[in-house]
Amino acid sequence: MAALSRFLVRDAGLTPGGLVGIYRSNDSRSFRWFLAVIRAGGIAVPLNPLLSLEEVRNILGTSEVGILVTDRSVFEEQVGARDALPVRCWIQSDNEPSTMEGFLRVPLDALQQEALPPAEIQPTDTVAIFHTSGTHGSPKGAVLSSRTLLAGMPTAIFIAPFLGKRDLALVALPWSHIMAVSIGIFGLIAGIPGYKRQIVGDRSCSNNAVQHGESTSQNFLPRTKFSPRPHHLLIWCQKPGPGARSCPLLQS
Repeated sequence: MAALSRFLVRDAGLTPGGLVGIYRSNDSRSFRWFLAVIRAGGIAVPLNPLLSLEEVRNILGTSEVGILVTDRSVFEEQVGARDALPVRCWIQSDNEPSTMEGFLRVPLDALQQEALPPAEIQPTDTVAIFHTSGTHGSPKGAVLSSRTLLAGMPTAIFIAPFLGKRDLALVALPWSHIMAVSIGIFGLIAGIPGYKRQIVGDRSCSNNAVQHGESTSQNFLPRTKFSPRPHHLLIWCQKPGPGARSCPLLQS
């Protein structure tokens, strides 16, 4: 997160209170960008990658987002051209070997560069803006302060002593959803281990570890716009490694 924060400030020109949209594929990088924006003193605006171009254009125009983090897949499928959205700075975040024209990318030596200290954030400072799915009209934004985003911290601290290395946290929500981000943050605080699986449609597309320091938060992430009910897709989950155990998932 420190490397991404430095990049946002030094290369993308993020200033305190600046808004950064995160409109990219639903994987763990989106969560890391979310944390990096806040660490750099900006305001994170996570967007569901299935939002239409018109919906994203309205959100960015209303919010005055100046920096947008995306990837080649979402950009080519949903946007098409940089002049389609009112953004001054485009950031490409993916594993593609080539950089799209007019985009910035985090340099390969970013981890070797000197980190910037975290921004000083007051409890009442705005740190994120989440948007509804738009099932009932246009997506509507909800402004969250630092205090509100961390409101569940006491609960995470309380449950931490009752969790072991074999406990897993399952999240069946996109990273643009406030509940997914909250669980991700509280999972880091509580030290919940696990692994991540991304679900697209009815197929499991990836199953790779997501390291956050010494712990890993487990997330099952469907690429969906609405409040999902994908539990029927996940009949059994198994943590890899010695002593792995299977755990049935409850269906809603």
